[in-house]
Amino acid sequence: SGAVSTTGTLAAGNYTATGTTSDVNGDSGTFTFTLTVSPGVISMNQIHSGTVTTVNSVHFVTNLRVTHNFGTVVFIQTSGSTHLNVRTSGRVATTGSLAAGTYTATGTTIDAKGDRGVFTFTLKVTPVKQAITVKFAVGSALLSASAKASLAQYALQLRGSMVTVTGFSSPGVSVSSARAQAVGIYLKSIDSSLRIVLIKGGVSPMGPSATAVAMD
Repeated sequence: SGAVSTTGTLAAGNYTATGTTSDVNGDSGTFTFTLTVSPGVISMNQIHSGTVTTVNSVHFVTNLRVTHNFGTVVFIQTSGSTHLNVRTSGRVATTGSLAAGTYTATGTTIDAKGDRGVFTFTLKVTPVKQAITVKFAVGSALLSASAKASLAQYALQLRGSMVTVTGFSSPGVSVSSARAQAVGIYLKSIDSSLRIVLIKGGVSPMGPSATAVAMD
């Protein structure tokens, strides 16, 4: 009938079909058909950047995703920061603890059919708040709702860090150890990877309080 069709998904390239023709009267001829398949363009999907604190930067991992590809995509990092490593699978990881700043990795992608694309990934590393002071009611070692909220936000910056917690009390009120313990337990409940060291600080001009200091 002269209908031409492909037998499946084709890689980029030129494909040719040749043959003969004839009609009912015995007339004959030849034909040649050439199909040019151009490579598609692979596009980045969703993940183009990330943000992490200096303390958590050593643990940073994410995966790049693409669209308009056929089958497995190979990622090839060609330039950018040596502190960001992009594997052929698209897995992005830091090479160690990073200072505050912006780090970028760029490269190319190719799939099983020869479709190609480019990728750029940027990681912003922000400084972490190293210390926090929590206030208590006079004579109490109970954490208020606002104190818990502040500690929760603080803990999420500190994955895997060592945190020293020092409790203080007003003159004549011996609850410094209980305050340090309350803060330590709550931080640990938010992130179990934190390493908590409790210190009894005694009486302080700051009054009823506890101070948590994070160290890498």
